[in-house]
Amino acid sequence: VLYYLRTSATIALATNCNYYIDSYRKTIKKCKRGDSNYKENDVYKSLRADLSHLYYYRASTYEKEKKYKKAVRDYGFTIITNKEDANAYNNRGIIYFEQKKACTNSAG
Repeated sequence: VLYYLRTSATIALATNCNYYIDSYRKTIKKCKRGDSNYKENDVYKSLRADLSHLYYYRASTYEKEKKYKKAVRDYGFTIITNKEDANAYNNRGIIYFEQKKACTNSAG
């Protein structure tokens, strides 16, 4: 039962992240196009920060589900939207290290 609850919560978090990431991306595109409602630079910066957090949380969810390719991709998006997010660099590095270690162990 506990596993089911954790899995359900993880799926719900990923689903919510997907919805919000799509919404934020659309809004950021409007900012870049210069739509009159989205010209303010502070709004754009705030959206990028929020988007960075969403990518990070979705990456963490993928990592827990052992979907490492998706996790690495989303940690990469986190880094693109916030180059100072040390946790994203760290977590992505750990996945790379573990994947390399797994490949080395299976080859030997």
